[in-house]
Amino acid sequence: MKTPFLIPIMLALFFMGCNPSKQNLLPETQSGAGLALDAWALARSYPDGHIYSRNFTLAHQQLQAEAQFRSETTEWESLGPKNIGGRTLCLAFHPTDTNTVYAGSASGGLWKTITAGIGVNAWERIPLGHPALSISSIAINHAHPDTMYLGTGEVYNYTAAQPGIADRLTRGTYGIGILKTTDGGLTWEKSLDWSLSEMTGVWKIAVHPDNTKILYAATTEGLYKSTNGGESWENIHPVPMAMDFEISPLDPNIIFVSHGSYESPEAGVYRSLDGGVNFEPVNGLPADYTGK
Repeated sequence: MKTPFLIPIMLALFFMGCNPSKQNLLPETQSGAGLALDAWALARSYPDGHIYSRNFTLAHQQLQAEAQFRSETTEWESLGPKNIGGRTLCLAFHPTDTNTVYAGSASGGLWKTITAGIGVNAWERIPLGHPALSISSIAINHAHPDTMYLGTGEVYNYTAAQPGIADRLTRGTYGIGILKTTDGGLTWEKSLDWSLSEMTGVWKIAVHPDNTKILYAATTEGLYKSTNGGESWENIHPVPMAMDFEISPLDPNIIFVSHGSYESPEAGVYRSLDGGVNFEPVNGLPADYTGK
C-alpha cells in the first residue's frame, strides 16, 4: 500500500509521462503570490466576488455603537513580529519644526515622529477615528500647521484598468475620501466624503501657496479643487485617474496635472493657465501611451 503523500506525486508524473521536458507543454500558470492574493480576496468577497467598500464604513459605525458595552481593563501588548515594515506612501514635514514628520502608510494609517525619526520608539500611530488604513497623501497648511488634510486610498485601477496582466480583486486599499484636522491631528472630520463609494482614492493634496483656503486634490475621479478650506470640493478636470499635479512656483495659476493608469481613458498630461478653469493637453506623449 502506497503512502498517501506519494499519490499526488505519482499522478503528476503519470500525466507528464515521467518526462520533465513536457513541463513546457503545460499552460502558463499564475505565480504563487498571485494565487495567494486571489485566495485572500475570494475568501472575503464570497459569494458574489466583490468586496464592498461601504461595508467597512458600516462595520466601523457598528463598532463605535458597541463601544459603550465593552469594558477594556487591560492594555494590549504587541508580541511580534517586529521585523516587518509596511510600505510608506507619503511624508510631510511640519513647516516650522522639521523634527516633526508625518508618514502615511499603505495599509497602516497615519504615523508621526517628533524626533525626526531617530530612535526605536520614534514613531507613534495617530488614531483617526475613521476606517481609513491607506493614507496616500498629506498636506499641511503652511500658515496654520494645526490644519492638515489626508488623502485616503491606494487605488490603481479605474473600471477595467489594472497594472500587470492578472486581474485580481486586490488593487491597493479602499479610501473614504479626504479627512481634515484643525487641532494638529487630535480629531479628524470628513472633508470629501467617499465613505460609501467603491474603489476611490486620493493620490495627492496640495495647499495653494498664496491662499490657504484653496486646495487641489488628484483623485481617481479627476482633479478636485476647494476654495473654502475643504468645506466643499469641485471636480474641475473630470478625467479618470489624476495621479499627480504641480502648481507653478512662479505663477500659481499655472497647473500641470497627469492622468492615467494602465489603459485608463484620456491618459496624458494637461495644463491650465487660469487656476484650473480650463485645461489643455500637453503635446509630446506617444499616441499609444497607456501607462501611469
